[in-house]
Amino acid sequence: MANLLWSAFNVVVALGLLYATVQAARLLRQRFGITLAIFFSLGMVLLASRGSSPPAMPNANLLGSLPPGTPLGNGSAINTTTLGSGMKLMMLAEYFETAGVVKPRGLYAAIQGVVIGHRWRPVLGTATQAGQQLRYVAVLEHSWLLLGVPIFKQTQEYTGAMPLAAL
Repeated sequence: MANLLWSAFNVVVALGLLYATVQAARLLRQRFGITLAIFFSLGMVLLASRGSSPPAMPNANLLGSLPPGTPLGNGSAINTTTLGSGMKLMMLAEYFETAGVVKPRGLYAAIQGVVIGHRWRPVLGTATQAGQQLRYVAVLEHSWLLLGVPIFKQTQEYTGAMPLAAL
């Protein structure tokens, strides 16, 4: 719920700044002409977009880089965890399986849902075989943003298990 409230707060602040910019541009146009009002508006747009960046999380392998010559994976597993406020954490693991032994190659994380004012960045992760499941631990850095500028950061650990394809 806090994530959704923070997103709504970001939208309200952005709309308030937009309203203030329009009112200031109207005043500048009345007093000094349309040229100064246009330059002011463009400057405010550039200033507001300076701190913003896409909230999408990069597709980094949480298990680290693979050494050259590592065989391609021949299996994958996926797990979805609800984070609340309509957001979900989706974990994808790829692995190489031979004779019932699973060797994880990659662990990837993605956030699905409304992420205005939030950014998740993968830090590290592990994946191990536990019977017919792949157990994972993923650590993500969650940044709370106000108009694209980080205000607060926290590290969160997510754990779970994914069923493997029939071995």
